[in-house]
Amino acid sequence: MDHTGYGEELFPEDVRLFAGALPANDCLNRPPAPFIGIQHGMLTRVAGHMDSVPAARRAPFAVALYAHLLAKGVFERHYPESDPSLVLAHRFRFTGDCPGGCRIALPPRNALAAVNLSPSGEDRFPRKHLPIWDVFDDVFDAFGRTWRERLRERAPEIEPAEFWNRCLADMV
Repeated sequence: MDHTGYGEELFPEDVRLFAGALPANDCLNRPPAPFIGIQHGMLTRVAGHMDSVPAARRAPFAVALYAHLLAKGVFERHYPESDPSLVLAHRFRFTGDCPGGCRIALPPRNALAAVNLSPSGEDRFPRKHLPIWDVFDDVFDAFGRTWRERLRERAPEIEPAEFWNRCLADMV
């Protein structure tokens, strides 16, 4: 199945569904939070928050979330004077779990690991293992094309190829 159209078409809807399943009064999502706060445990198979996203779209959603977290980090480190909302449609904050860990930002790669995490590696949870690597290239590359286009239109001071190369370099 081709997932290249997932980003612009379905990701905003899945963000809405996922955000609606998050606790409204946790330490990250108290109004008026300018971002969607996601703690590591909220993505795991045990938590059930990912169940709000339709099953066929959970793997693309996980990759899209990773891509957004990665690009947000590139903006913060390399383009601090630029407004990420010119390019990124959604703002996320990904942290450790409470108590205390919610004050510590986690690297984007931890989000990819979390979506298939279960205690002791057991497979006894309702949500099945997500095949993120089967959709990774399609979804990640589609966001890259979209962001490079938006940079050309909305933030001409940022060279799109340079931005994308920094995203790729930060993947490791």
